[in-house]
Amino acid sequence: MACQPIKVDTLNFEVVVSQYNGAGKFDFVGRKIVSIDQHLKCKCACVVKQENCTPLQTYYPDECRCMCSNEEDRDKCIEENDLKLWNPATCTCQCREIKECTSGFGFNYNTCGCEALRQRIKNTAYEFNKNTYSLGGT
Repeated sequence: MACQPIKVDTLNFEVVVSQYNGAGKFDFVGRKIVSIDQHLKCKCACVVKQENCTPLQTYYPDECRCMCSNEEDRDKCIEENDLKLWNPATCTCQCREIKECTSGFGFNYNTCGCEALRQRIKNTAYEFNKNTYSLGGT
């Protein structure tokens, strides 16, 4: 919870734009209008709102936060704690380390390791898409 504005007035100010010329002086560039919001009335409200949640999150207004809905995915990720890490902001399981693979190998985001490209193509257990692999070396 924090003080959130509920009544705002926008003030416009004309400012002088200048550029430092390096000789201890500024050169005039022109004038510009800058808009500033002035908060006239505030109330205590959640900083994090429902619209801040991703599709994989549920909003809890009493706690003013978004929490991952896919708990089963999180639990599976935690079981692979040595290789993977749960990201609560994106509600996804990520490799702890993304390795740079040598020529002829590609990084597999499911196993968090480098695999020979021939083996990867033959292995039908993994679905090939641009989000699953990145190619190493040339």
